[in-house]
Amino acid sequence: MCGICGAISSTERTENLVHQMTAHIAHRGPDASGVWSKGPVSLGHTRLSILDLSEAGAQPMSSRSQRWTVTYNGEIFNHDEIRAELQGVSFSGHSDTETLVAALDAFGFESTLRRLVGMFAIAAWDSEEQKLYLARDRAGQKPLFYGYHQDYFLFGSELGVLDALSVKPNLDRESVALMLRYNSIPSPRTVYQGILKLPPANYTSYDLRTGQVAEPVSYWELPSQTCPLNDEGVRQETIRLLEQSVRLRMLSDVPLGAFLSGGIDSSLIVSIMQKVSTTPVRTFTIDFDDHRFSEAAQAKAFAEYLGTKHTELKVTPRETRELLPTLGNLCDEPFGDSSLVPTLLLSQLTRQHVTVALTGDGGDELFGGYHRQIWLPRIFRVLRLMPDVARRWLGDAMTSSSTQEQILKLIRTLRVPLRTPEEKLDKLANIVREGGQLEALYRSSLSHLRHPETLLVEPVQGWQEEMLRAPKSLEAFDRVCRADFSFYMPNDVLVKVDRASMRYGLEARSPFLDHRLVEFAFSLPQRHKVSRGRGKMLLRSLLEEFLPPKLLNQPKMGFAVPIADWLRKDLRPWGEDLLASSWLSSGDILRPDAVRSIWHEHQQGKNRHHELWNILMLLSWLEAKSPRPSTQASLTS
Repeated sequence: MCGICGAISSTERTENLVHQMTAHIAHRGPDASGVWSKGPVSLGHTRLSILDLSEAGAQPMSSRSQRWTVTYNGEIFNHDEIRAELQGVSFSGHSDTETLVAALDAFGFESTLRRLVGMFAIAAWDSEEQKLYLARDRAGQKPLFYGYHQDYFLFGSELGVLDALSVKPNLDRESVALMLRYNSIPSPRTVYQGILKLPPANYTSYDLRTGQVAEPVSYWELPSQTCPLNDEGVRQETIRLLEQSVRLRMLSDVPLGAFLSGGIDSSLIVSIMQKVSTTPVRTFTIDFDDHRFSEAAQAKAFAEYLGTKHTELKVTPRETRELLPTLGNLCDEPFGDSSLVPTLLLSQLTRQHVTVALTGDGGDELFGGYHRQIWLPRIFRVLRLMPDVARRWLGDAMTSSSTQEQILKLIRTLRVPLRTPEEKLDKLANIVREGGQLEALYRSSLSHLRHPETLLVEPVQGWQEEMLRAPKSLEAFDRVCRADFSFYMPNDVLVKVDRASMRYGLEARSPFLDHRLVEFAFSLPQRHKVSRGRGKMLLRSLLEEFLPPKLLNQPKMGFAVPIADWLRKDLRPWGEDLLASSWLSSGDILRPDAVRSIWHEHQQGKNRHHELWNILMLLSWLEAKSPRPSTQASLTS
């Protein structure tokens, strides 16, 4: 895993600039760095050595014909298969980068791209056509930013490369509003005007001769056909694809392990790793004092049964508090998913022992693991039959104190395994109010701050990209799962994993995101995934082959931390310091009174921590990454 960057200018050489850009992403590749430059074009690279640790794997790398020069971040897991196609080509090492440049010589850019199995962000300079191609993997595991600023065309693995410039682009207020609502800024937008994220499964190009950048082109789509296999055939094909994916992702010239949370996804990945490995797999987990947020005991039980070499870290509020001041610098744009904190701590622990870790990311999106995938279609079927006035009345009734107390009492009586029932009830009430459109229901389910414009000083138009892009002929369940894969996962989950793991030079690999497994999973009928209100039925049945039933019947916890309590106790001084910052008191972006009202309500016992955390993460990022308001020249919307 590595960091990439580059710059093109029609008026000056860019080599010195790219050297500076490379230094700003050195944490992504602590083992080596390099810059290639020819005329106005410069490419930079920082290397985390995983395959072929010798100089034969160093980047940027040019093809034998010298037509193509590549800087790339990621892993191509099927590069040996591609080498087999390249008959007559001799190689000096066994790196996947050398395979990539040889394939570009032989097949061209798009044909090569379609052959790749892996996670990657690629920048490839074609000296013959005078074009720079940029591409991102199908799931969006590796980030890639690009755009114009100060007469440069720039790209990079992180927005931190812009720190090399004398003046940064202006902030985009609409993107700030999106972050406050959804935890993160969805592609193709970024926090800066004129700088874009390349969407997953897309490529674009910059033509030096015309100075134009092409609109992104999609090179892969989720399937629309239905799997014809019977139940046993589905089981066999799923385990075959999973085992194939795990084996490929265990190829490494450096020590390798796995995250083990105690949930279904990571436990199944570790089980398969242990099955195909000749030595005990290294597994890692973290534990919290608050039992509502800890799966450590279950992870330990799984590890003991499977025979892994297990390492556990006990996390305290003090350790978290010490980490918080670094979050603004860590994230290249504001990011509000609080599970970034435990992911950072887990990555730090894991990197002390191994350089590569397999994860369970993608299992929820592919196999129906989120509560909203199960409940939104059910709610939709009811709400679409109700008049608007009835929906709004019902939503209001659900949040009245008397009704809410009765519902909470019923939840406690029935012992429904909800970690934060008050929050779930408030979110459900908001979903009910949204109306009978599935798009609106899904948008509401992802929203932490439904009306961020109420906190912003200047009005914004907002941004309403269609999230449910799947054909409306599909069932509501399938549309929601596809939205989670194409919107929620690349904009939130994978951002969190990439930033946390790369902070410590750890490569995180996700077997569930092999695109061949993804295609198969999205061809499966709903009955293989959800039954009687439970998700991931197929994965549960596969895991039963490795673990006894007594270890499997635990409720889903999620990877979270007790932020609500911490903001009232251990983290309260940190929060109050940020609320006293010049970025809030100046009133340039956020309305101070509105923000402090939310803080006061939370301190008085009303859970507003989701909104607060996003606000605090925004302020933390502004403090770390942007000039003070008094010196800021312009913040246009």
